[in-house]
Amino acid sequence: AEQAARIGSKPRLREALFFYQKAIREDPEFADAMAAVARTATYVWRNDYDDVLPGPVARQLAYDMAGRASGLDPASAVPDAVLAILQVVDRRYDEAVASAKRAVELGSGDAAAFATLGFVLMFAGDHAGAAAAVEQALRLDPNPATSDRITAGLAFSLNGEHDRAVEVLERGHDVAAQLDDFHLALGIAYTRAG
Repeated sequence: AEQAARIGSKPRLREALFFYQKAIREDPEFADAMAAVARTATYVWRNDYDDVLPGPVARQLAYDMAGRASGLDPASAVPDAVLAILQVVDRRYDEAVASAKRAVELGSGDAAAFATLGFVLMFAGDHAGAAAAVEQALRLDPNPATSDRITAGLAFSLNGEHDRAVEVLERGHDVAAQLDDFHLALGIAYTRAG
């Protein structure tokens, strides 16, 4: 499931959700699997991948699973990171920043938490903060999930670090070549780099 989710393509996201949910059936208190369902459903929802899960279903699943995961493992960073992304999509930026910062506090070594903070700060208009957060994410995981790589590229580009944006995105080209979002981010980075 983790391998499939990191790729980010629609067929692989369906596969990831299937395996995460299978893990939950095997262990109904597997908080990490619930958090992973929430994270994946959030990605599906924010990208309008209705053929993977209809938007309202994905949104509700993300909220439900994040809540369940948080209840089972209050020390996990993932539920707060998921909540932060959901809050960004709902345009509740102050709440999203607070949730993302809480995720980083809980998961100081969690690259995805820092990538989420970068995503949130990017939408909140703090481009320097977003670039710093994704730089830390890349230090912790030099080969991030495709969605986190796209976030890093956009954050660097918005912060005026166009060559860094191109570099980060190009390193993920082989894995993400089939994703429109990836090509859009790379096109933005190349355009802004001149």
